[in-house]
Amino acid sequence: MKNNIGATIKELRKRSGMSQQELADKLNTTNFTISKWENNITTPDIYYLKNISKIFKITIDDLMNNNIDKRNTDKTNIIAGIAVIELIIIIVISAIAINNNKLTIQNLSSTNNDISLKGILIANKSVSLLEINNIEYVDKNTGTDLETIPEFVSIIIKANKDTMINKNIENTDKESIYELLKKTNISYQSKNKIKDLSLIIKYHMNNKQYEITTMLKP
Repeated sequence: MKNNIGATIKELRKRSGMSQQELADKLNTTNFTISKWENNITTPDIYYLKNISKIFKITIDDLMNNNIDKRNTDKTNIIAGIAVIELIIIIVISAIAINNNKLTIQNLSSTNNDISLKGILIANKSVSLLEINNIEYVDKNTGTDLETIPEFVSIIIKANKDTMINKNIENTDKESIYELLKKTNISYQSKNKIKDLSLIIKYHMNNKQYEITTMLKP
């Protein structure tokens, strides 16, 4: 996937009615620097990536992938814990830039029609970063009086047939499985290549265990 941060910055700036100098003033830099970013001559570093996303009220993920809300660029997609995840992404991007290795970015989706999610896999030759959030599981009882309220949920991520993540969530607030998964964020960094990804959701209710599985594909 080709990443064009410069074009995204330019589009956001124009939609916000800013000149290059006005954006430069907000970032405490020069309009020459903004011009180099927009023409993909150079790339913003850690400090600027973080502040650009704040100015235009989008996530780092959306900034990198040109996922801009066409109707309202001021709309903020607030996800619990997203700031920490974005910071990890910025650190990895910075390390990749320093090592001057080729950066690959893949957006991930579920192959199971009952599960949707927002996933991204960023990698170069030396490091891989996986981020998954906005997990949604909809069963026949979602939104009804009979919706699934598990005692606890386990989220397992496997890659290369090995378990990378096993996250257990105790449902102390008696939330539905939809609500529990929706606010869960997962981040994983590895020095090995991440491939053949799968997501397994196990939940326990009334002394029974249930399991949902999906592959994660670009």
